[in-house]
Amino acid sequence: MIKAVVFDLDGTLIYNHTNFMKMRKCVVDELISEGIPEEILDEDDIIVNNMAQAEKYAKENGINVSKLYSATGRIMSQVELETVDLTTPVEGALDTIISLQNECYKTGILTRGSRQYAESALKAANLDIEFDVFICRDDYPEEEAKPSPIAMQRAAEKMRVEVSECLYLGDHAIDMRCATAAGAKFLGVLTGAYTADDWKKINVEYVENITSLNSLLSLE
Repeated sequence: MIKAVVFDLDGTLIYNHTNFMKMRKCVVDELISEGIPEEILDEDDIIVNNMAQAEKYAKENGINVSKLYSATGRIMSQVELETVDLTTPVEGALDTIISLQNECYKTGILTRGSRQYAESALKAANLDIEFDVFICRDDYPEEEAKPSPIAMQRAAEKMRVEVSECLYLGDHAIDMRCATAAGAKFLGVLTGAYTADDWKKINVEYVENITSLNSLLSLE
């Protein structure tokens, strides 16, 4: 039985204008400057995958992993904040969240955005309401951020529910990886990175957008 609904942020609750191409390039450049070989990195790949490659190399070659995450985290935050004032809400997001809360579901946000960015984005989108848990990329060691299952497990613990009682709603496969690795349920949306075909290719159930949640949960 679902007792808590946790939301990804970008592409799930809000539409942002972050220049991810610029962010990926800046992160790769920083990793190279810290001693990570260029040939194991890919500017066209998602940052999570480049960081995994960098972390593996760093551990094998005596490079400070925490320093890597700290340096790249600062860069990501800078790029995120450049366009945060342009953030808008996904239609129906506020009403759906309030409805879930009124039905006594616990609600949370689990994002790879920085704390400063996430709070600013929610304020710009008029979604800065109370959640039972709100976990950002830089709240804890960044190697424990999504897609690490630790992030979802921590969210469940803070809401005082079992992770199996959580439903995570997200727009990307890294959201799904985080949820399923932790033992939470997952549902994709079509308001962000992934299309219906993308979800079908990896056999993931999806809905059009956040507003479908109330009717789905009523069937439980």
